[in-house]
Amino acid sequence: MAVSPSSFHPLVSIVAGPPRSLSFPRTHNLFYKTPGSNRPPPHISAGSSEFSRQVFKKLGREIEAESGLKSCPSPNKSPRNPVSLVERAVRRLTVRAATSSMELSTKTGGEVEHDGKRPPMFKEESYSPPSWAAHLHPIPPSFFSLGLFPTPIHRWDLPGLAPGTELWVKRDDLTGMQLSGNKVRKLEFLMSDAKAKGADCVITIGGVQSNHCRATAVAARYCGLDSYLILRTSRTVVDEDPGLAGNLLVERLVGAHIDLVTKEEYVQYGSKALGDMLLKRLRAEGRKPYLIPVGGSNTLGSWGYIEGVREIETQLRQGNADGATHFDDIVMACGRFVGLPAPCLTFALHIGL
Repeated sequence: MAVSPSSFHPLVSIVAGPPRSLSFPRTHNLFYKTPGSNRPPPHISAGSSEFSRQVFKKLGREIEAESGLKSCPSPNKSPRNPVSLVERAVRRLTVRAATSSMELSTKTGGEVEHDGKRPPMFKEESYSPPSWAAHLHPIPPSFFSLGLFPTPIHRWDLPGLAPGTELWVKRDDLTGMQLSGNKVRKLEFLMSDAKAKGADCVITIGGVQSNHCRATAVAARYCGLDSYLILRTSRTVVDEDPGLAGNLLVERLVGAHIDLVTKEEYVQYGSKALGDMLLKRLRAEGRKPYLIPVGGSNTLGSWGYIEGVREIETQLRQGNADGATHFDDIVMACGRFVGLPAPCLTFALHIGL
């Protein structure tokens, strides 16, 4: 496939300065400036998920009240077996939640089972949450179908498992090659929100080989939006063309605009401030940008994982889980943010895990 330099968009700096002239394909250092010009003022703002904090805070209060544990001013005043107290409290809360759910189902005539059907690819559809998440707010009004769902659940015969232990894996690496596994779940809701708000482009931030940034660039192209990526790299190469290695190739093939910042600049100013700089610049140019935080990690993105948990529930009910009929424990990675554990905890309290 032949690609000409005109397929890529040159970028100007957020900070006033002459346009960069780099070899194909063109990118730009976000902080490129003329001699004597000033850096933008630092304005660091936390970008953690309020949605997830609310879920964990509520759960923590319930566990504390049920177990009788309070914050201890000194280790010497700690209860003798705090872990066992918390475990018993969680079990009681689980039974209580399951009982309340059954009572609600009886009063309402039972919840309509989710059949797992989805709209055609690249189509938007209204969204209705599962009953066990209906108390969470705000509930998104719609989502954009971008992934190949449901992803399969496969049994994993891992050597060395303890006797009586069985293991299954949820294959979110099969959501679609260009969209980087589980990240598309968040983007289905984020892209729908961007379209609803009349955006003509999206902004997001990550490392120079960020899978989230690649997924965002591809999803934006599917939705007819331009993408602007602020990529973090080493200061020794920030003024150089980053090339076409790895995710950069895909990003540039779909026409993503790329701005580079050093790791030191990223730490100094913060992702929120960097995104706001680019928002301001694009608005001044007459664009209608929509900012997606690092990793798509916000309240709206968390609903993608709620749908992932409902997907597991539906697969188990319909017998599409490679022989599994139920799971005793759900284990997930949470290095990126706590959006996945929060929906899983909500669901666990609902079904009694």
